[in-house]
Amino acid sequence: KMPVRMSLIMKELVLNREDLRSSLQLLRKDYEIFGPKLQPGGGRLSDTDVTDYAPLEDFDELCWDYKTTFSPKEFFLPVTEELMIFDGNSVAPSHPSTTPRALFLRPCDTHALKRMDAHFLKGLKDTNYEMRRANTILFVMECTQSWDSCFCKTMGTETPHEPDLLIRKLDEEK
Repeated sequence: KMPVRMSLIMKELVLNREDLRSSLQLLRKDYEIFGPKLQPGGGRLSDTDVTDYAPLEDFDELCWDYKTTFSPKEFFLPVTEELMIFDGNSVAPSHPSTTPRALFLRPCDTHALKRMDAHFLKGLKDTNYEMRRANTILFVMECTQSWDSCFCKTMGTETPHEPDLLIRKLDEEK
């Protein structure tokens, strides 16, 4: 069992894998849970894997060991999205799902969200983006290593920007 340390508003909890699994199952009652997940054979070639943001059924599906192929941007700004509903006589705006969501992501991704917030939540707001952000809890997975293509240290983004919860995977039982 690998313990996980969670920091929440200046409090620290140390949970073992089973406690975290149980906590996530409780959270699943009210939230859709997404995070980095290894997709075997999901790469551009049939024999390559990809780590992408996907629904998580269990804590063990959460991929700590690989960098995601894509950013979580599409979680808040889908590539395709229904914006209007036409019924032949009238036009009405459509709205994204208001189901609460929890998203596991990396510290650098929180800085990208900060920049997206500055663009989509100021001035002329994107209401669909605003609704998705308001309905999402951010669980930041602390990186235990830098990957070859990371630039977090040089950009100063290795420290998360306003996470709802910070999770650190520990290497030993306590």
